[in-house]
Amino acid sequence: MRLPVKKSGRTNHGNKIVKSLTTEIAWVATRTKDTFFNARYHKLAARRISKKAIIAVGHSILKVVCHVLKDGVEYHDCDV
Repeated sequence: MRLPVKKSGRTNHGNKIVKSLTTEIAWVATRTKDTFFNARYHKLAARRISKKAIIAVGHSILKVVCHVLKDGVEYHDCDV
């Protein structure tokens, strides 16, 4: 049985404009009370650096946006 390979936490040198927009959106989303992204940020920031937690929240927001645009479904925030 093979052990799972641990991936590094490094991000790619992608589109800097998209990265800056997602981090700004992530900062705003973490400031709203009783939301999924606020809870996710505080859960991640307790274990790692807050800036890395913001990148992770921004990635989660991008995944949600892609899902909503691709499938045309409404976004409903999870109960926290």
